[in-house]
Amino acid sequence: MTPRGSTSSRSRLRPGGGFSGAEIEGAIVAALHRAYADGAELSTEAVLAEAHATTPLSRTRAEEFGALRAWPAGRATPASA
Repeated sequence: MTPRGSTSSRSRLRPGGGFSGAEIEGAIVAALHRAYADGAELSTEAVLAEAHATTPLSRTRAEEFGALRAWPAGRATPASA
């Protein structure tokens, strides 16, 4: 992979950028398929383009994830103190 793309684009795929490991893997696989179909080499730019074409679940289902995180409060004992 060639290092291309802006710093702000790359930060979207870093921890805290909203993407899970599986979503990053999906962007890489999609970029590989597209590069193969186009007869091109895989590039960071292609992976970032695929990532920008999707919205991570941490954004589309933020309310559901928040509810799941809040559920154990008062209902469960933490595994560690």
